[in-house]
Formats: sequence, structure tokens, C-alpha cells
Amino acid sequence: MTETDARLLKLLARRAAATDAEDIAEIEASIADRRAALGLPMQSIDRSQVGVVIGGANSGSIDVIFQLPGVDFAADEQEALHSYRERLVTRCNRLRATGAVAREKGSTQRVEVTLSDVYITLATTAWETIDRADDAAVFADALTAGDADTQLPQHVRRLAPHGELGGGPGRAMDALLGDAEEPARVAQVELQRPLLLTRALGQRRRLVLLGAPGGGKSSFLAHLAIALARGDADAVPGWDAGALLPVLVSLGAYAGHTQQTQTTISSDTLYAFVAAQVQRQGNDALLRPFTKAFRTGRVALLCDGLDEVADPQLRIAVARAVAGIETTGYVAVTCRVRSFVGAVADALDAWGAPVEVAPLTGGQIRHFVRAWYNRAVAQGRTSAADADVAADDLLARVQQNATLRDLATTPLLLTIITLLYYYEGKLPDGRAELYEDMVRLLLSNWTERRRMVEGEHTPSLIQQLQAGGQLARLNETHIRNLVERLAYQAHQASGGGRTADGRGLLTRSAIENALRELFASFDLDGDRARTKVDFTLAYLEEESGLLLHEGGDMYALPHLTYEEYLCACHLAKQDFRQSPYDHWSADAPRWFEVILLALGRMVRHDGIDKAADWLDYLLKPVKSRRATAQQRTAVLAAECLREIGGRSALLGTSTQVPEELEQRTVALLAQAVAGTDLGSAERVRAGVLLGELGDPRTGVCTLPPSMIWFRAPQPFQIGSTAEEVDAAGIAWEKYYLEKNNTSLATTYRTYAQNEINDAWLTLRPFALARYPVTNAQYQLFIDDDGYNAEQLWWSDAARAWFARDDAQTEGLQKWQIRTGKDRPEFWRNTRLGASRPNHPVVGVNWYEAMAFCAWLTLRHPDHGTYCLPSEAEWEYAARGITRRPYPWGSLEPDETRANFANLFAGTTAVGAFAAGATEEGIDDMAGQVWEWHRSSYVRRYPYNPDDGREEASGDIAKKYFTLRGGGWNNLSLNLRAADRDYGAPDSHLDNLGFRLALHPRSVKD
Repeated sequence: MTETDARLLKLLARRAAATDAEDIAEIEASIADRRAALGLPMQSIDRSQVGVVIGGANSGSIDVIFQLPGVDFAADEQEALHSYRERLVTRCNRLRATGAVAREKGSTQRVEVTLSDVYITLATTAWETIDRADDAAVFADALTAGDADTQLPQHVRRLAPHGELGGGPGRAMDALLGDAEEPARVAQVELQRPLLLTRALGQRRRLVLLGAPGGGKSSFLAHLAIALARGDADAVPGWDAGALLPVLVSLGAYAGHTQQTQTTISSDTLYAFVAAQVQRQGNDALLRPFTKAFRTGRVALLCDGLDEVADPQLRIAVARAVAGIETTGYVAVTCRVRSFVGAVADALDAWGAPVEVAPLTGGQIRHFVRAWYNRAVAQGRTSAADADVAADDLLARVQQNATLRDLATTPLLLTIITLLYYYEGKLPDGRAELYEDMVRLLLSNWTERRRMVEGEHTPSLIQQLQAGGQLARLNETHIRNLVERLAYQAHQASGGGRTADGRGLLTRSAIENALRELFASFDLDGDRARTKVDFTLAYLEEESGLLLHEGGDMYALPHLTYEEYLCACHLAKQDFRQSPYDHWSADAPRWFEVILLALGRMVRHDGIDKAADWLDYLLKPVKSRRATAQQRTAVLAAECLREIGGRSALLGTSTQVPEELEQRTVALLAQAVAGTDLGSAERVRAGVLLGELGDPRTGVCTLPPSMIWFRAPQPFQIGSTAEEVDAAGIAWEKYYLEKNNTSLATTYRTYAQNEINDAWLTLRPFALARYPVTNAQYQLFIDDDGYNAEQLWWSDAARAWFARDDAQTEGLQKWQIRTGKDRPEFWRNTRLGASRPNHPVVGVNWYEAMAFCAWLTLRHPDHGTYCLPSEAEWEYAARGITRRPYPWGSLEPDETRANFANLFAGTTAVGAFAAGATEEGIDDMAGQVWEWHRSSYVRRYPYNPDDGREEASGDIAKKYFTLRGGGWNNLSLNLRAADRDYGAPDSHLDNLGFRLALHPRSVKD
């Protein structure tokens, strides 16, 4: 900042603090003089503004006056803040992937792109309700304008059946019931929008943000930091927390600092580290405003890369340190999904469930590509007409190619796709090919393309190294192998040997030594070698951008993903057994991607035998591996098999039998899912992989289902004692009072009283399915002409629903809630639907569930009568005669026993929570999905099975039917085995499924 700039800064600070009219007039006159001297446009000064832009109204400018509510800054503090914010914006705005290509000098095509140029709003995988109505047609216009294939997340809208996290599907209706026994109809349809990352942080103040590699976690923090630093926070979609001082910190750098300085990891040392970083970017004048912002809660502490803390135990300690930071400000932590497990997740449990970055939608992909080409037009690299044609062609190719479409949902991969298409005019198919093409572009192809475009005759790197007759036998492969070895060396770096975003650091001397060794193998040493070394390093840094100077004598690869890929290339050429296994065992999150990328390269470059042998190595019983380790390696084997494209990718291997490898993988995965050795998150992931490979467990993906018989039920008491009800009512009341909802607190306290019962009840013999009905089982129904309304399994009431729903569908057209009469709602949802065959089916209404039961009975009449359980049958199986609070006993629900509270962001494979099963072996009766009953809902006990409630008669459309069990996104309060809810028979919810009961042929349904 020049002296004149500093003077203007001080005048503006004085103006912001002035109150006397004469003083204000005098100061403004001086400001006008200074602005004129600087050649800046004249601006009116409004004390209500966040600040005044120096240098014009450019959106990239930095406000001079930085104001935070309730915080005053002195003139010297404002000056320090200005410099800090400028540096922060510059640092955060770099796009390493594009920057590497942009290093090529002189290209007429080169486009300079910053994060701000192309950043697109990111959303979580969750949705939030913005309106409710009885008639979905009310929202037709909103849905038309909110198409996810064309709009950014802040404008996207969808319809969903009405439900509530705190209660159940019908519980919110009870606020309107009074003393009525039968529920009354209320709003059934919700208009929802994606929960934006900005909104999630603004609402929660403490947020853990999870995502896959390259999924946009760090970009989100950087973009938010830029907006806050520029004073543009009000323009950020979903951000309503106002102005904050942004502080971006690398948790990997903090962990490395503690190891280098032998400092204990704690909240105090983390704060000291952050404060020291801030101070190094200015002086005491900057430290003072940071302290003020921190103490008043006007700070955004953006902690990036918890997964980049190398040592697993250090990662736990760092998580605890972050959790203990004392500030009323906003704190966000990013982490890869696979690293946020066990004690790491436990440390931040008090912050609530983490949110996950949602994959990019069609609308986001379109906006990114358009923004890229608009930038090229703005810089005169292409015409607007040509840019439109190129962008349309790229988007069409992505849409038409399923693999590319899947890859493009990841921000980093979309960036690479756009880069390659812009510069190379081609689009590779897979992840490994995508990275390979980018590396080739950086290493050599770019020079060739520049010569072709510009007509230059600049020799390539190899040609220049061979100048003078030296290194005649050197070729590009030698340089490539060297870069791969350096990437492997960098990826092994830990602690302070990494950049803020997790890339391993390499010293200049390490790179030079590697180059000297290479040239020495070609009999080149001494001064001649030194000259070649200097030239090669300069080329890799300045020409290709494969190495970036990180300050001092330290270098790194341009992006963690390139480091991982080149490291994988190196490993793929080695003995791929013990070494990668040891790396993975020591730090699975850091080496998992490397292993997958290495296998992807093997199967595409004549390494099928090596890939097959790796799978065999993981699956073989090893005495030194305990059961937990063996199951964990089986999960890794399944991930590897999935990455390469399944056993078909191994056809032609001469060392293994692909079918046997798959069978062994499946057998171990089934043990892992049904056991208790692995952690919950690992079992859940194993369940997904098992479903993709084919879940062999009896009664999971096949019919008939596995049934548990109660052939001589003993007398029992349905419902709860007065003491149990009082405890439940207090828990509900506490929950809603904490949400400042006194009305619902009273309602739910009263609602619990309906469970009181001391009457005895004796049931006829029955069986209950071990698992809820799965997607694979329901698929069998669909495939057997299940949705033909003329089939015998559809009742007259169901046919009437068909007719009503068809009429509604015709009226709503594309805005319908249901997507067709050939599958349940949410059938195409990637987390809930058919792609997860061993997960419970959801989105099935009561009519559909009843039809499934009748269909199965017709197909297997010798089994007996399949039906939905009655409310009494279900509770008997869940609670036994001892009235246990939960299916497993009296211990409170947690992630080891049930899927609830959105812990796993959707349904999970059935039977993955063995610790939560009943003593008879019935799984998933708490959490996972609410389950339909054949019993119509009657609010109060006693329960009389002969009063008609268990008969499907009367006007079904006007009835409500009982639900039990609680869903994957409900509270632990809903998991009590006595807790009950209800739903209209045409309800389709993403947390509502069903379980089968079976009656012997001698017992009437």
C-alpha cells in the first residue's frame, strides 16, 4: 500500500467513526481530495455500508473499511486488515489445476481462471422445507423454475410428502387433534430446496463438512473466505450470518507444527497457532482485530483438511482440539468421508450430524462449463458464438456418456474434463484416464499443441536435453518415471512435510539429486549434468507446471489428486503386495485413493495378473490378521473390485479365477455386515458393496423371506406403564423446549399418555420377517407384472387409489409426486432405491405393501398367508413379554445398534446392526424405516384385535394406519418399541417401508 493509500485509509476510518456534522464535512472534503489525487472515482459515503471500494466498483476489489457488528477497529487495524484480506483473496482464488496449464507462455488459447470466475454454489445431500400445502399443484410454477438439470442449488425445488424429523410421518397432525380418536387431514405436500453449505454453516455455527476427494470441500471454504474478505457475504446464496472475519487454517499444518515444536495438541495451542499465523501476515495491528473478532463471535474459523493429519491418533487429538475451541463465532471443519469415523467422529459429536457435499447436478455442471467459456470470451481467446458451440458440444458429450456424466458430478473431475476438452478437444472415459491425459498435457502434449497453434519451433523438453549430442537415449518415459517416484516420495511425507491442502513437500535438493541420478545412468555428470538438472527443474516448474514452488526450497505437485495418481503409477510398477498394504494399514484414508488409482492403471495397461494377485493377497487368511483386520481387508478388496469394473475386468488373468475372487469377497463381506467386529460406518459401507456384488444372505435379496416364528405367544401387555410414559413424555417435552416450541412440547407430553395400558392380550401363532422387505425383493414383484391393477393382488380400494392417483398425475404433469405406476416412489434415488438392492424398500404406500403381501401369498400358497403385521404382533416381537424399551434391551440407541438421526444419510443394508437385533434374531426393528401395519390407527389403548382395526374394510382412503419403528432420519425418541405413529394409506415417504408377517394356513388373517 502506498503512502497516499494509507492516508486515504485513515481518513475513511475517521469518517466511519465520526459523529459531529462539521467533522464529517471536513473529513469528506479531505477524502475527495485524496481520491482525486489517486485518480479514483468519486463515491458517496454511507455509514451503513460495509465499506467503500478503493479502485472502483470492481467485484474483485477489497473494501477498505471493514465493519463487524459490535466491533470497532482503529485506523492502523483497518490498514492491517486491508492487507490481510487482499492476501487472503489472492491465496484462495488460485485454481491449481488450471494454473498448471496456464503456466504455458504465449498460447493464444490460454485462459486465466480464478475460483471466483467459475465457482458454483454447493449444496449438502440434505433438503429443507420452505412451504407446505394440501395440493401439490400449488407449487407447479416453483417446480418448473426449479429444475435441477438447469438451475443452481439455490433455485432448485422439489416436492416431498409431509414429514417431520422430530416426530414421525403423522405426529405433527396431533397438534390439531385435541381429544379426537381419529386423525384429521392436514398439509400433505412439502416444497423443499437443497440445504446449501452456506446455510448449513450459518444455521449450525459448528459444522463438519464431509466429501469425497475433489468434491469441493476446500473450494467451498476458499470461496466463503473470499466473499467474507471482500465484504460480499450478503451476495453469497444462503449466507445470513452477516459480516465475519475469515480465518483459513490447515489442520494438517497445525499437526505438523506441533510435532516439529513438540507442542501438545489442544484447543489452546490450536488458537495460538491460528493467532501466530494471522500475526505473521501482518503485525500486532492485525492480531488485535483478530482477537476482537474472535472474542465477540464475529469470526469464521475455516479449518481445512482434518483427514490430512497424517497420524490417526494425532487426527483424533486435532479433532478434539477443534471441538474445544471457545468462541461464539462460526467454525467449519472439512474431512474426507472415510477419515471421519470412530474416535475422530466422536470428538465432534456434540456439533450434530456432519453434512456431506452433494454431487454436482446437471444445472451446476452447465453453469460451470458456461462460466469457463465465458471467461475465455472475456479474455478474447474465442468468440461468443464459438464458445456457445463448444460449451454445448461438451455438455452434450457429458450427458450422453454415462461414465463421463458420473465423473462430472465431482468438481475437480469436472474441472479436468473442461480443461482437457478446451485444450485437447477430447474426453477420456475413466478416472485414471482422466488424470493420465492431464499429466500428459502438462508434461509434453502442451508444448506440441502450442507449436501447432502458434507455428513456433520450440523444441520439447527431451529435444532440449539431448542438445549437443548428450543424453541421446533419454526419452520421455525416463522423465515420467522420475516424476512418479517423486510423487511417491511426496505422498509419504507427514506432519510439517505437507502443504496446507495435504500435498507432500519435496526439497529442491531431493529433486536435484533424483535428476542427477537419472542423468548419471546415461553417463552424464559434473557441470554438464548440473546444467541439465537446473534446466529440467525449471521446465517442470515454469513450463509444464507439474512441480510448483511452495516457498523457500520446497516444491510440490500442483494438486493432491495428481500426487495420488502419479504415486499410484509408481506403485503399480512395483511388487504390489506388502508395500501398498502396509501404507494402507498405517493410514487408510491417505492411501486408499492411491491404491484404487493404481489398480485402475493396472487393468488398462497389461497389469491384470498383478491386480488379480492383489485381490487374492487381501482375501487370503493370514494368521497375523485378526477377524477385524481380515474383514476390513475384504472391504478394501470389494472397493478395489468395484473400482476396476468388477470381475469382468479380470478376464484373461492367468493367475487367478475371477469368479472365485468375487465369491471369496462376497463371503467375507457378508460376515462383516452381519457381525459386530467392524465399526458401524465400515459395516454400512460393506453393505453397499455387498449389495452391488450380490448379497447371498438368506431372505435378503430373494424370496421367500427369512421368518422368525412365534408359535405359542404368551399373554403380554401392549403399550407402556405410567412410569415409562412419564419418562417418554418428559423426553419429548425437553426436546421441543430446546427448540423453543412450547406448543409441541405440551402436545407431545400429552401424546405419550396414549401409550398407557395394563390390559393383557394373547395373540395367535404368527411369524415375523427377520428383515424389512428389500429393494431386490420388491423388484421381483415389479418384474412379475406387479403394477398391473387388474391383477388379483390389488384390492378394490387400491384400484380406486390407482384411479385417483392417475387423475392427479395427469393434472400435475411433470410436477407429480409419483413418477409412474410401475415402481415405488424414490425408486431411482441413488441412496434409497433400486441401486441398493439389499436396502429396505421405501416410498411404498399401504396399498402397495398390501398388494405385495397378497402377491407373495398367491405365489406361495403353501406357506400360509403373508400380510402386514398387526400392531400387537409387531410390538410382541419387538418387546417380548418383559416390555423391554428397545428391541435389544434397555441400553440407549447408538450407531452400533440402529440407523437413525441421519447418521448414515439414508437407508443401510438390512441386518447391518446385529447388536440391535431382538433375542430371537429379528433385525432393524428400531430405526432404518417406519413400518406399515395392517392395523388402523386408534389413539388410545386397550388394544382389541377383534374390533375391526385389523380388517381392511370400510372406506380405506379415509383411514390412517399404524406405523412403528422410526426411520433413518428420526430421533432416538422414535426408536422406543412402544412408540407409535400413523400415516394415510396413500403416503409415500423416503423413510417408510414395510415388513412381512406370516400366518399359518389354519389361522385366518
